[in-house]
Amino acid sequence: MSYADDVKEYIDGVLSGRIVTGRLERLAVHRHVDDLVKAGERGFRFDERIASKAIAVSRLCNQFEGEWAGKPLELRGEQKFIVWNLFGWRQKSDGLRRFRQGQIEVGRKSGKSCLASYLCILLSMLDEPLERGAQGYVAATKQDQAKIVWKCARRMIEQSPAFAKRAKITPSKLEIEFPDFDSIFRPIASDSKTVDGFNPHFIIKDEEHAYREQHRGLVDTLASGFGARSQPITITITTYGDDQSTIWQENHDYAVRCLESVITGKIVDDTWFAMICALDYPMEQPCFRCQGDDCAWCGGGGVIAPDDPYNEKIWRKANPGIGSGSGCTPKIERMRESALMAKQRKDKESEFFQKNLNIVVASRQRVIMPEVWELCAGELSDWDTADGINGAFDLGATDDFSAVMECASFTQMDDDGVEFTRYEFDGRSFTAEDRKEHMRLGFIDRWIEDGLLSASPGNAVDLNAVEAYIVERAGLHTVGTWAFDKFGARQMGQSLLNTHGIPVFEFTQAACHYNEPVKMFLSLLNQTRMVGGKPVRLVTHNGCPVLAWQATNLIIRRNAKGERMPDKSDGVGKIDAMVALLMAFSERMYHEELFPEATYQPGDMFA
Repeated sequence: MSYADDVKEYIDGVLSGRIVTGRLERLAVHRHVDDLVKAGERGFRFDERIASKAIAVSRLCNQFEGEWAGKPLELRGEQKFIVWNLFGWRQKSDGLRRFRQGQIEVGRKSGKSCLASYLCILLSMLDEPLERGAQGYVAATKQDQAKIVWKCARRMIEQSPAFAKRAKITPSKLEIEFPDFDSIFRPIASDSKTVDGFNPHFIIKDEEHAYREQHRGLVDTLASGFGARSQPITITITTYGDDQSTIWQENHDYAVRCLESVITGKIVDDTWFAMICALDYPMEQPCFRCQGDDCAWCGGGGVIAPDDPYNEKIWRKANPGIGSGSGCTPKIERMRESALMAKQRKDKESEFFQKNLNIVVASRQRVIMPEVWELCAGELSDWDTADGINGAFDLGATDDFSAVMECASFTQMDDDGVEFTRYEFDGRSFTAEDRKEHMRLGFIDRWIEDGLLSASPGNAVDLNAVEAYIVERAGLHTVGTWAFDKFGARQMGQSLLNTHGIPVFEFTQAACHYNEPVKMFLSLLNQTRMVGGKPVRLVTHNGCPVLAWQATNLIIRRNAKGERMPDKSDGVGKIDAMVALLMAFSERMYHEELFPEATYQPGDMFA
């Protein structure tokens, strides 16, 4: 059977549900299949010959330890799929590689070092087109960690006759040379003397979850050397991180956005490949491309429940090679031992969840999946018939984003004669034409061109335009209080009250004020009621892609009491519109006295 057949068998197994996979691994497969049809329009093509050659190189790499010592490397289905994508996708214009970044996240003991070593050999000696004088580096936080993959590659070369005679290994220098190709491969770390002046063709980032802010300089310096290379690539192979893994979190979130492009239909970055193997936890989610009553994912219910971390039948989602017997990595017996200890000792549970199952163990959590948000898009009602309307505005930094949102509530009766309340949201976001460098993104420019996002001339949001929009909206309908962050918008709040007579409320940005509204809003997102035989969602929004982007950027952090509030610390993942939405929703709900225990009342306005 050909390598193309091997990959097709894996793809068919994933799409049919025969292979147990998590949401993000399935999205990686959907993305590839969709791209085979659509990516040509964006300037890409797939080359099966190059992809097959890259996989074939693995058969020349002999393993060197345990029961596999001396045997050729056998890639698993998902590993072949990774290589198939990284090397097979090409630019139509010049035939060079499409992907510049590969984000590969799998659980502990899934053969990450072995895969990384093979990729180092492939990129050093047999890349296509061959890069003469290639410099390759395995980067880690410490030299000892970086040496793990380097030593693995060294031993793989020594065990493989086809490579051993073409490599010159100098252990004292931690250097592997390939004289026929003028290529070199070394480990590098933040505790190395310097990496300035290096000219990398490829970088393998090992265990990115361990990177901290003090290691950002290493990554930035290595990446800055790519300018002279025709098809450089960075491949990250890691497990999940935690609250301290800021660099990993940024790249993980971005990789997820790239995968979710198959849901939203909006291309995020065609140069990023991602394969993320993880449990579906802790939220339920709509079944993407549900197969109906016989759906392998949801059983026909349309909703996928959160995984039970202790159910070994789904451990494959994070550890694709798991099993019992020869060739299985990790061994399921070892996983059972770790699970048993985690059950009996809570101090071990977070480690088991994070390292073995790729579950985020952090006080910060992304809370809205694009599938859910898309379902809530719809036509808004006549707000003159609303029970009431409340608004809010979040101004953000002057050279960044600002947003105004409104929340209207409607009381209805369902088919069972039970009264319920549903909520609708409308609003607008604002930015500056000359905004921060990291916010000069193509999709933001398109929104401005399409009139979906207001952009002020210069390098600052025109706050007069924001205020004029609020005044205009307040004149269209009877709006109750407009909430705002007193530390960022007090002057505008005073102007709205004193000049225009618009009631405003200082919304203190504290978890105790956000907690109940956040919980209620997230709960309502997934709820529907039957009215006239048709499902009616309890949350409806205007379908604006700017709001959709910010909704799926929303990160919620918890304090020591477990109270939740939006986290605005991510500079790229803007959430100003969602902060305004939650404040408006809170005003609407407190107005309805759903939370009588509230520590403040919406009628309290500053003097």
